[in-house]
Amino acid sequence: QLGVGKAVSEHWNMEFNGVYDQLDLSAGGGEYEQIGLGLDGLFFFDRSGRFNPYLLIGAGALKTELGSNDSTNLMANAGAGFMARLNDYGLALRADARYRLDNDDSSVPSEDRFGDWLINVGLAVPLGAKSEPAPLDSDGDGVVDSVDQCSDTPPGTAVDSKGCIPDSDGDGVIDTLDRCP
Repeated sequence: QLGVGKAVSEHWNMEFNGVYDQLDLSAGGGEYEQIGLGLDGLFFFDRSGRFNPYLLIGAGALKTELGSNDSTNLMANAGAGFMARLNDYGLALRADARYRLDNDDSSVPSEDRFGDWLINVGLAVPLGAKSEPAPLDSDGDGVVDSVDQCSDTPPGTAVDSKGCIPDSDGDGVIDTLDRCP
């Protein structure tokens, strides 16, 4: 399995995956081959630590070839796993267990669908530049903490470039309290 994904929110990743497997059947029965494409959603409970568990759900199409028989069918999967960050650049050990349902009613005449338990272990490799966290603005006034000289202004209050409530007439009383502006 090979996938490319992206974090789309604080808790969700979306991944586009390609899957391939091939089994040799015993007693000269030929080969059983599957090729598929799918889209998975991963729900992370918390991404703040080095160990980040997730749940996953996904769907796609799976083409099955068995001798001269081949069919393309719906596949769906659900499971749980984790990513364990290995370094500060985002390289992570990844492992998950998932149940994959293949809605194949033509490969084997007596079966309408197949279910497989899959155990995946691999690496998650970040692509692109390392993202930097957004500058912190603790009081929500629109001025980042590194510049904010009045770090306790109420959210939504008009402030100057230093993060302080203005004193338009320079009398030492801020505008919101000044009765004689």
